[in-house]
Amino acid sequence: MAPRRGGGGGSGSSVDNQCNRYGAFSSDIYKAQIGIAGGILLLFLILACCTSSRSGNRKKAGQEKSILRWYQYGIGLFLVIAWFILLIVRAVLDQCGVLNSFDSTAIGTAMIVTQRLTEVYLLGLILFVAVNRLFQLAGSTSLKRTMVVLGAIFFSIVFILVLAWIILACLIIWGVESVDTRSGGRARDRLQQAYVVLYLLLAIFAVIGLVLAWIRLAKKTERKQGVTGWIPVLIICILGFSFYNVIELFLEAYDPRSLTAIGVTVGFGISLLFFFGAFFSLFMIASGRGWDFLRLPQDIQPEYNMGAPPPMTSPYAQSPYDTMQSPDANKRMSYASHGTAPAPAPPYMGGTGMAYSGNGVYEPQGQTYDNGRWASSGYAPVGQAPTGYSAPIGAASRDVENSELMGRR
Repeated sequence: MAPRRGGGGGSGSSVDNQCNRYGAFSSDIYKAQIGIAGGILLLFLILACCTSSRSGNRKKAGQEKSILRWYQYGIGLFLVIAWFILLIVRAVLDQCGVLNSFDSTAIGTAMIVTQRLTEVYLLGLILFVAVNRLFQLAGSTSLKRTMVVLGAIFFSIVFILVLAWIILACLIIWGVESVDTRSGGRARDRLQQAYVVLYLLLAIFAVIGLVLAWIRLAKKTERKQGVTGWIPVLIICILGFSFYNVIELFLEAYDPRSLTAIGVTVGFGISLLFFFGAFFSLFMIASGRGWDFLRLPQDIQPEYNMGAPPPMTSPYAQSPYDTMQSPDANKRMSYASHGTAPAPAPPYMGGTGMAYSGNGVYEPQGQTYDNGRWASSGYAPVGQAPTGYSAPIGAASRDVENSELMGRR
């Protein structure tokens, strides 16, 4: 059953008059809490602007946006900004006595939903986006699958538990008679305690995944650039936020006298800094240079004409040209200037006995006489194995005659 309407100022009075009449913001503690919430909200708004700019730049560069996708990281920022706006609006209007019971209940319900969903969504970002992508960057496929499966099981348990707590808490706020009882209140408190404990355990499991990914990335010098340095900060922030929730809840349940106004305010500010630090660490991790190694194949632009074969490099350290890979003799040349190749010639020029070297020049170098025949040491086109050939018979005859004449002399 919906609560009865009531409270609120007269229709003709302004908000300023209402605030003066109710003595709004007379407490320094209350002003400090609103100021802390406003400061954190401003930080998140700046982070949202930086995220939008960074994600757009990486998209234009044809790179993977990694964690900074609007349907992943962007939704988390939207939820947390909505939570802080509702928190500040409710605090200000409540101090001024503007809200009636119905409006206060509606805003309170929206605050509960956005706060708890934001907390769970942060763990989901770490488990299923950050850890998953870090293992992918490190090349650990088996650990990536294990963390995803186990993380999905644990996350489902925590999500079902927090969903049950949200429903029960909202029913109690709206004054449903069958639920708004002492037993219903105890059940709500037990669900909340179980939620914060399981949230801490799930955060520890996420930290284990971050540590394993960190160890594997530490061995890859180029891929860890700008990535691994922020993983310890993320670990500290998520553990600090989780431990604070557990400590505060159990002190409130079992030792409420130990909670002072100043202590609660300081703890509130520290917990929000941890919460913001977790989102900021995710942003810095996603902005690292190491993610360039996960560029999609269709994002990589070719550096040469794909219609032509890539140039080959000569084994003789000359300019790139085709060697043995092409059957075209015109391309098998050793001219560094890449001039026009001469027409193919026979193995020798008629009657001269001069070997054709394969580069357009007839050279007699390398000829030897062995067992009555002339042979070449192997002039061949560049990149091919040397092949012997026989010189004309006249060349051998002339050499024999010359040697006989020298002997006579």
